[in-house]
Amino acid sequence: MNIIGFLEEMKMKYGAGVSVKLNNDRKAIPENLPQPLKEFYQIYDSVELPFGEIYPLNIALKEDEPFKSEGWLCFGFDGYFSYWLCKKEPDETGDIFSSWDHEMDDEMEATHNDLVEFLRDLEMEWNPDCRVILVQPVSDMKIAAKMKKDFLSPISISVFLKYCSTAPYIISEEFAYKTALQIILDNKEYSEYIKVELV
Repeated sequence: MNIIGFLEEMKMKYGAGVSVKLNNDRKAIPENLPQPLKEFYQIYDSVELPFGEIYPLNIALKEDEPFKSEGWLCFGFDGYFSYWLCKKEPDETGDIFSSWDHEMDDEMEATHNDLVEFLRDLEMEWNPDCRVILVQPVSDMKIAAKMKKDFLSPISISVFLKYCSTAPYIISEEFAYKTALQIILDNKEYSEYIKVELV
């Protein structure tokens, strides 16, 4: 899959959590930029994803320390601790991409040679908390009981069923986001009742 297909998939999956800015100005791309980043910046100026951002080219080219002296470009950030790096020259395995946590004091080491695979692995590692909200009453008690179990509600079934009849109700304040999405995907009947919000 190429970067265009990957970002379209992310838009379908995360909706407003993905913001893509195109390179409409056709800014000049430096010849010495690694090929995968060159291909990205020929199309895009920057991208914001739920699990981080790819910087505009002018920021990626700043070559700040400690990256510059180690031969890396810092082209993105996860919003927490880790910088997204691209080696100017591939290592002996051909890898050029890395995610480096600046608080861990680990050596910067390339782990991927493909931008899409790199971003997909970052997405897989990302699983923030979300709020699971019942947005409309559930009259089917079987569905309500299954929701209680699936979303790990700690309250008694009788209290849960009472809340289900008087929605809206916050089922969980801290639930793993991707797990919640998968539960809704696996239980299509939930989609009309449940809303998930990142916290």
